[in-house]
Amino acid sequence: MIKKTGLGLLLVVLGSFSVVNTANARWAVPLLNPGPASWGCDLSMSDVKKGINTGLIVKNWIPSNEQTGYTQGKIVVRGKHTLVVDINYTRGSFNIKYKSSKNLKHSVDSAGVEKIHPNANSWMDNLKNAITTVLKEQCN
Repeated sequence: MIKKTGLGLLLVVLGSFSVVNTANARWAVPLLNPGPASWGCDLSMSDVKKGINTGLIVKNWIPSNEQTGYTQGKIVVRGKHTLVVDINYTRGSFNIKYKSSKNLKHSVDSAGVEKIHPNANSWMDNLKNAITTVLKEQCN
């Protein structure tokens, strides 16, 4: 009976370790830039810049390197994961593109496909949605 209990306990402990490791070590997936976004009206370049910065800040991103038609955004998560994006914009649209990252498993596979931790794709999508929401509100 003790042997069965000991074996069962060992299996539970090893199984738990596998689940924890799998949850923490997510595989890299293809990098998906969110694509262009528009909000239904033309705004001044100044208003677009303000809207983009507001969307960045709402999602805890840091705007930098601002020029007319361009802003860079950076997010640092838990002090160890960093994602940097380029944001090009006009009076009626913007486009977010991956620039660089740290500790997000960015790589290029043998077929030339960029890969990254899946959270990076989600963070860029969430940023696109936040900025679009802010800019749509400015149309009214």
